[in-house]
Amino acid sequence: MKLITKLTGLALAACGVIATLAPVIADTETTTVRTTSFLSNGQRLTLPPSSTYVLVDPITGNIKGNYDPTRGFTDAQAVQPGLVIIDQPSGKVIATVDSAGRTIDVASVPAINSLVVAVYTRRCELERMITDSLANGTINAEQASQLRTDTDKIAAEEFAAKQNGGILPYSEALSLALTLNSIGDRLVSYTHTDAITPLLGSRFANVNGQIMMIHGTEYRRLGSAN
Repeated sequence: MKLITKLTGLALAACGVIATLAPVIADTETTTVRTTSFLSNGQRLTLPPSSTYVLVDPITGNIKGNYDPTRGFTDAQAVQPGLVIIDQPSGKVIATVDSAGRTIDVASVPAINSLVVAVYTRRCELERMITDSLANGTINAEQASQLRTDTDKIAAEEFAAKQNGGILPYSEALSLALTLNSIGDRLVSYTHTDAITPLLGSRFANVNGQIMMIHGTEYRRLGSAN
């Protein structure tokens, strides 16, 4: 595991070595996250009834419907790990839900395991793609350096989370996923290759450090129904 510290500043070389350790890292994260996620260990959040909210799957961007903070969830089957509650007027991602359907501050609860592993895997994939693109001349050294600087920052945050008991806050995992989306888009624009499937739905964005959902047609329609 000491090899992980080499990710910062040596991301490309390290990822090539650590690739063989990915199952071990993933198993460690699975153990840590599965014992903490969606068990109400995050900070409970009371949502003011004066606003309106929608429930969204951030991975697909699909809107599941409206959320009424005064009623909570009446259908247990509607509760899925990883769903987020968005304040509709502002578009801010403010909460997630635990297994009982209670609202939990998205900044205090650990990210679900699938997102943690997806962030790690995508970062390593991008690092390999940067190496290959530089080798075949589809990007230049300056472009590669800029991209590596950003992947190194993500590697450093992942390492810091592992030092903190392996817990990556859900809001931070969402932010890292959006950054990886941006790195992938930049790499595609340089190489003119096929688009890379985003880790989060296309309507999510990081605005001044706040995860937001950009208003769309379905989003506005749900708001008008409240």
